[in-house]
Amino acid sequence: MTKLPDVAVKALSAGKPVVLATCSSDGVPNAIWASCCKLLDDGRFVIADNYFDKTRANILENPKVAVTALADGVGSVQIKGTVARLTEGPEYEDMLTWVSENHPRKAACVISIDEVWNGSKDIGCD
Repeated sequence: MTKLPDVAVKALSAGKPVVLATCSSDGVPNAIWASCCKLLDDGRFVIADNYFDKTRANILENPKVAVTALADGVGSVQIKGTVARLTEGPEYEDMLTWVSENHPRKAACVISIDEVWNGSKDIGCD
């Protein structure tokens, strides 16, 4: 089980939108603001696919992502990982409970963490 460093937990729990960066299989990057994000107990986190277009296409072609979050007293935290886009199962069902029905709630994008950075410092994960 991956344990996120406290600064990453604080940044992802700050209630602020995060930046989700993806890249197509031919190297074209895309970055969006995502506001529906939740930490899971096992060290992964979920970003809800509500209005993804290029982001969804990129995730389906290339599951590597980067997420940048900000929090007071922490600064920026960048998390690099691998995403699984789920349209069924426990993570998806849970996402339906915390994302407003006013959003499409198309999928739960569950991110497994590979690297964690705080500014220019690699702070890793346990």
